[in-house]
Amino acid sequence: MPDKIENGKGWAAAVQAHLDARGWSRYRLAQEIGVPRETCCRWLRVGAVPGAKHRASVSLALGDERLRQVTTSAEGVLSWG
Repeated sequence: MPDKIENGKGWAAAVQAHLDARGWSRYRLAQEIGVPRETCCRWLRVGAVPGAKHRASVSLALGDERLRQVTTSAEGVLSWG
């Protein structure tokens, strides 16, 4: 996984790669972190980066601390914090 990603779609792609590796669906991730399925699908479909609380939940569920630490810079570039 790269140290920097260009936008929210990059974060979504990283999460999707973890889901694929585990054989999990978006619905399974939603269940694991306690959000509606539609919320999880929106994050991954349109590249909307969730707030810190939900990033922490995703990070914990998928075992990748970098998913928690992603931040948005003034230029709109997401990077691992």
